[in-house]
Order: sequence, then C-alpha cells, then structure tokens
Amino acid sequence: KTKIYVNPAFSHLTEYIGQIPSNFWTTGEVLHNGRNEVRKVVVQGETLVIKYFKKITWANRLIFATVRKSKAQRSFENSRHLVRNGITTPSPVAFVDIYKNGLLYRSFYISTFLDFKPVREFLNSSLTEAESGLKAFSQFSYNLHRLGIFHGDYNVNNVLYQFNGKEYQFALIDNNRIRFRTYTKRRGIKNLRRL
Repeated sequence: KTKIYVNPAFSHLTEYIGQIPSNFWTTGEVLHNGRNEVRKVVVQGETLVIKYFKKITWANRLIFATVRKSKAQRSFENSRHLVRNGITTPSPVAFVDIYKNGLLYRSFYISTFLDFKPVREFLNSSLTEAESGLKAFSQFSYNLHRLGIFHGDYNVNNVLYQFNGKEYQFALIDNNRIRFRTYTKRRGIKNLRRL
C-alpha cells in the first residue's frame, strides 16, 4: 500500500512524485547521507529536496502505520502550518509513505529547495561579525515561541538564514518534531537547549 499526498499547488509534479520510491537512489545530488538521506533534484523547472527517512526502528514502523502520522506526513503538515503563520520554510510539496506487511516500509518528504545557509555559519564567526545576526536570530526565536511554535530539534543546522546586506531572514527545516503549544517562558528557554 502506498499513500501519496501532493500539495495542489504542485499537482503538475504528481507523476514524478509517484516514481520517487523506485528512482530516489539514482536521481539528483546528495546533500546529506546519514541517519536520513537528502537529495536535491530539478524537475520541470522546480528545484526540489527529497528527504528519505531511512532509519526507522521496528517499533516506529508499527507506530507510524497504526497510531501516529509518519515523519514525512508531519514534516509536510507542520511546514504548511509554518507557511500559514508567516514563518519561512521550504514550501511543502508532497509526502510518500509505503507500507509493507502492515508496517511503514519507506517514507519520503518532498519540499522546494531554499538557498539559505545554516545559522551555524555566522555563529562560528567572531562576536563582532556575528553580533547583528545574533540579535536578529534571538528576535526570530522569541517570535516563534510567542506564536506557540516549538521546534523539537532547534539547532544550528535546522535554522537557516539569508542576509541581504541590510537584514537577516531565517527559515526552519526538519520540521517533523515541531509542537504547537501555548507560550510560556519556561517552554521557550527549554526549546533553546539544543543550541
């Protein structure tokens, strides 16, 4: 059984998305290959990122097939929620979940490609160089929390930035563990611990 959901705004890519489970390993450019594999592809003029959640425990294969949404589906839905709240994130394109013998077998999340850099880059520079970026990043983090958005893996690789010479713009990726909850100062501080 295969579950495919495509964002209506990207319906022209439906045929390609349906082929991802069989073509993933021979297409595009590898951006990351660790616990998950991430590839960048260009399809019909759209630059996409495909994330394959490859290390899923046996227990999670059962849980994601029965009681919880898959990481791919949560990535899609959480990203859509961020966009609706004015938070920059790569546009959610689709997710594909494949089930075998009643378990989640393979799972893919597809988004647009965002040409931003990880926050880690400006945090590694001297304080004098990084000061304005740090202030902007602090404000961004505060605004997220006030909106009730708590990224479950808020670290220097999952927050991206772009600087246009005047101001910083930030974006979130790896959104499957985001929680939408009422703001408290304690929750906000706790959410920063992975930084």
